[in-house]
Amino acid sequence: MTFIALFMSIGIGFATGCTHDEASVELENVKIPLHAQTTTMRKWVEPLMHETGAVGRDSAVTLYRPGLVKATAEGSFYLVDFADMSIKRYDQTGWFERSYGNGRGTGPGEFDNAPDLAISDAGDILLTDPNRRTILRFA
Repeated sequence: MTFIALFMSIGIGFATGCTHDEASVELENVKIPLHAQTTTMRKWVEPLMHETGAVGRDSAVTLYRPGLVKATAEGSFYLVDFADMSIKRYDQTGWFERSYGNGRGTGPGEFDNAPDLAISDAGDILLTDPNRRTILRFA
């Protein structure tokens, strides 16, 4: 890194008439210190992953662009599919149970963006949609 910084300072020096030494560069009477950067070799660690089940095993339900996932206390989970703008509920084993939402839009049950969702204690789904400035509730 020192070589690159020094090389750049030499290039600037020739182009603009500034001076340099090993520890600094002077440009238009302003002395800029050079600091050597060290590089650290990184060790690749293979991530430990375990498959606990497959989502979308039901051939009648397609996951187009799955994204946000929220799990419930009993182990089922909700998944936001950003392509068809729906929320899909799956049981603990990954089987599809039902879908919420009517797609992308501004009508009832429709949403345009879903950066976050929450599941209430009563089982209601609360979905924020900042593009529409709304919070949708699916019961």
